Formats: sequence, structure tokens, C-alpha cells
Amino acid sequence: MVQQNSKKKTKNQIQRKSIPYKRTKEEAAVFVLLLLSVFLYGGFYEFTGAILTAILGMLLIVCRMKYSFQIKGKKQLAVLLFVFLWFGITCFYAIDRAMAFAGVVKMLPLPLGYLFFMQFSDEKRQKAAAWTAPIGCFMVLCGILALPFPALKEQLWQAGRFGGFFQYSNTCALYLLAGLAVICNQWMAKSENLKKKNREQQYLVRRNKIQILEGIVLFAGLLLTGSRGVMLLFLGYLLWFIWHLPSQKAKKYGIFCIVAVFAVLAVVMVVTNGSGEQNIGRIFTVFRYSSTWKGRILYDLDALRMIAKYPFGMGYHGYSYVQGQMQSGVYKTLFVHNDWLQAALDLGILPAVLFAAVMLHQLLKGSQSSMQKQILLLIMLHMLIDFDLQFIAIGLLGLLCLDYGKAEGTLKKKTKIEDCIFLTVISVGCIYFCIPFLLDHAGESRKALSFYAAYTPAQLTVMEGSRSAEEAALAAEQILTHNTHLAEVYQYLAYSALEKEDYEESFVNMEKAISCDIYAKELYDEYEEILSQAEKVQGSDQSRRRAWIQNKKREVLKKSSSLAYELNDRPQF
Repeated sequence: MVQQNSKKKTKNQIQRKSIPYKRTKEEAAVFVLLLLSVFLYGGFYEFTGAILTAILGMLLIVCRMKYSFQIKGKKQLAVLLFVFLWFGITCFYAIDRAMAFAGVVKMLPLPLGYLFFMQFSDEKRQKAAAWTAPIGCFMVLCGILALPFPALKEQLWQAGRFGGFFQYSNTCALYLLAGLAVICNQWMAKSENLKKKNREQQYLVRRNKIQILEGIVLFAGLLLTGSRGVMLLFLGYLLWFIWHLPSQKAKKYGIFCIVAVFAVLAVVMVVTNGSGEQNIGRIFTVFRYSSTWKGRILYDLDALRMIAKYPFGMGYHGYSYVQGQMQSGVYKTLFVHNDWLQAALDLGILPAVLFAAVMLHQLLKGSQSSMQKQILLLIMLHMLIDFDLQFIAIGLLGLLCLDYGKAEGTLKKKTKIEDCIFLTVISVGCIYFCIPFLLDHAGESRKALSFYAAYTPAQLTVMEGSRSAEEAALAAEQILTHNTHLAEVYQYLAYSALEKEDYEESFVNMEKAISCDIYAKELYDEYEEILSQAEKVQGSDQSRRRAWIQNKKREVLKKSSSLAYELNDRPQF
């Protein structure tokens, strides 16, 4: 009897080992963190960064109190912390110092996330990165279920394209592509493992079926985004994946599946007469003439000139404020569609080069899994054509795909309380700044300014919604204390001076407004109207100022790039 019970116990133990891995509380916390980072608009807005910072701060406090806090890869840690530290340094000389500080709050989850993920083993970080697939599936299903409800559809779909919780189709597509990379690697690993016990084989079969369903959902979501850049990456990745399949039969089957899928999509487009041109059909225009690709080239060329002028960076949002003065074509974008250049624009050349060096080192010499390297490579390639790192969710996913190196020590127990106090201060501070950022996002800009008086987006909203020219002028003057590059500020000051019949002051401010946004045709037209009004009221000769307008137009047209005339919006005066 004793021997029989022992045998049964041993058999049960063996069976338990084949049961799928069970999450710990710490890993569940990581899952919730990743899910929240996606659900909160992908972490794009300043208030979402503040929320995630507070959460990570509390998680780090728990880690510091409960465990021995590990330090890994001191050299890499030092470089990445230096890069982030420069965000804080830009607050002293940025184009807009108030927004530079807001950028620090927004980006704080990344260094804190790096320290938090450092406490996990390589295996656990790999498993955490794999959660991209189910989270992506959840997002796609939410998008499909939202279609009958206009209010929900507005949140998850933009201009007919699926944007998910990110509310931006291209980055949403990148996240779904990362999920597909997870599925491909899991399928490959399971298909190669043929010598498992019967019970585990059954589990693998069930899991493979689930993975196929996940893959279908993710691929459908990818098509609905209409992201041509990500689709090109997906095709390249798929061809690479098929090439590395273990047998010739599998390779032929994979190629057949690709051809069949796109043949079906082509038939759907023909039958529906291109009704899905904003999403699925958009993918088929990738090689057709489009101003989108040429526009991105123009953004990059203009960004390089800005980097040359500001080699130490312009701070968070600095690029968008200086853009109107230095661009060589008609466009308006908050971030340049190239994260590598955006890093140089925000932080300067040295931090950007160091960041790029760390990422390349990770790809070439990192010891992380193949799946993690694939996801990291996909992110790095897409960063060449978009601003993915402005979404904290993508940044956290990238951090999970890094090689942290071996443990090189632990934090001293004596500093445990001090470290927790420091993290508490950061968390509470971010909760405070979350209030004005969230209020402004909700349309309560005046209330937002009572918490953070120098928050530029809220100040602009208040200025534009002012009840009188005097009130608008007061708001404009407050903005000028920390940002002198906004055309609309000088425009409102010109209107205020015009109400007082101070034409000279109005002229000066209109010329400043035009210099801040050289392609804004409406500013030139408004200036000419003010000149005409001055001539009628005062009987003054404004030929000299009219000549200034014409000279400015010729100067702008002369500096316009040839690419500017190949975009949908062309220089026109």
C-alpha cells in the first residue's frame, strides 16, 4: 500500500509539472500594468504617463520592501538613466520649459519600468512580452463590438481605420504585429516539440488551436488599421519566418497561405467596389503614388536642419513649436514621423546617439530570446517612419525585450526607507500633476491652470475661448513668458491692439505671427486686411508693409522644397 501510494504521488507530481504555468502575484501585476498602458490611450497623453508613473512607483515600493532589489547591467543602466536625465536638463533651456517638464512626467514610466522589469528573470520577461498577443486580441474584439455604438466607435476608429485604444492606427498596427510575432514563435516552438507526454500533447493541441484563433484576430485587426508601413514589415517578417520553417512542405504551405489570403482580400475589394479603401483597401495602395511617403521624407529633411540648429535638443514638444518657422513645405505634425530623429530633436545629438547605440547593441549582442529580438527589431524599424515611442505602451513592450545582463549587486538595506520615501514623493507628485493634465483633456482648461498655471495647451485653450480681446491678450502675455514661438499668440495680441486702434502694435504682432508660421496663408490675408483698415481709418500709406508681405511670400516660396509641391497640401499664396 505504501509503495502504491508513493507511485501515485509520483505520477501526480509528474502530471502537475505538465500543467500550464501558473502566474505569480508579481507577474499578474506586470500583466495588469501592460494592459493598463494599452487601455489608457497607449500612454500617449501626459495624464496617462502620470498615472502609470504612480502605479510603477507603488510597485517599486513593494519590491523594495519585500525583496532584495537587484541591480543588473550597470553600464547599460547608467547610459539609459543618463538619456532620461537629459529630459530633466532640457527643462532649463527648452523651447517651452513648462512643456519640457510635462514631458518628464509623461516619460517617467520608462526608467521606472526599466528598474521594475530588472527584478524579473529573463524567462519571466519573455513570458510577459508574450502577453502582447492576448492583449492585442482583446483590443481588436473591443473594436469590432464597438461598431454598432457610435460613441464607442468614435473612440476606437478614426477616419474609417481601426486605431484601438491607441487612437492611432499605425502604432496600433505595430502592437498587433508584435502579437503576431509572439504567435509565430509560440507555434514554431510547440510544433518542434514532438516528444512530450500524452497529457501535455493534448494541451499543446488545444493551445495551438487557441493560437490559430488569436493569429486570425490579430491579422484581421492589422488589416483594419490600414497601416501600409506595418503591412510591409509584416510581409517581410512573414517571408523570413517561412524561410526558417523546418521542412520544405511547411514552407510551401506557408507561401500558399500568403497568396490565398491576399487573393481573397483582392476579391473582397473588387466585390465591394473599394468600399474598404480607408482600411483593408488602403494596403493595396502602398506602391501607388501617395504624398504620405514623400511627406515623411520632407519631415525628416526639415528635422535634420532643426537638429543642426539645436544640437542640444529643444525639449518635449519643442519641435512642434519651432516647426512653423523652419519647415520647407505645408504640413502640421505634433511629432516628426521618425522616433530616432525625434530623440535628437527633444534631447540633443549625444543622448540620441547613446540611445541608438544601446538599442543596436541589444540586437547584435543581446542574449534575450529570438522572439524578444524579433519584436525589438520590428519596433526599431517602424520607428524610422513613425513616433511609436510617444506611446508608453510601446516603450514598456520594448523594455521587456531587452537583455538586462547579469546581476551586479543589490541596493543597501540601510537605504530601504529612504528609497521608499523617494518613490512615494515621485508617485504623489505625479498624482498631483495628473489632475491638471486630465482636466485639460476633459475640456476643463481653466480649472487645469489652477493646478499648473504654465501648462501651455490649457493656456492656449483659455486664450482662444476668451470672452474679450483684453482677456485674450492677458492669456497671450502669460504664454510668452515661457514660449515665444506660437503664431496664434501674436495673432491674438494683434487683434487686441486693433481693438484699441493701436495699428503699429498690431502690425508688429502680425509680422511676428507670420514669422512663426510662414506657410499660414490666412495670416498674410489677415495682415493685408488690417493694413487696408489702417489706410481707411488713418489715411496712412502702407505700401512699405505690403512690400514686406510680398517679399516674405517670395522668400518662403524660394526656400520651399521640391517635395513640398508633390504633397496634397502645396505652398500657395
